[in-house]
Amino acid sequence: MTEAVLLAATQSGEDCQGKDGLVGYLRRIANEDIKTFSGFLAKVLPLQVAGDPESPLRVVVATGIERAPDEQVREKAEETRQGRGRTGISK
Repeated sequence: MTEAVLLAATQSGEDCQGKDGLVGYLRRIANEDIKTFSGFLAKVLPLQVAGDPESPLRVVVATGIERAPDEQVREKAEETRQGRGRTGISK
């Protein structure tokens, strides 16, 4: 059954005529049905990511702007609530 599903997706491809095979099919699903594709990603990606405590993982958003560490976010939010700081977070 698994082989048949993979073969069907491969033959369908991005353009329903086999363009780019399985990768094309997955690209089409990602573009047309994000909910289904997200569910698929949740099943195939690792459930846990571990980093080195001496060199913590960094999160970079799609825009390429590095996210401030959580402590900086909390500090800026507190300053803004108290009217002492600028709105928004800078690098």
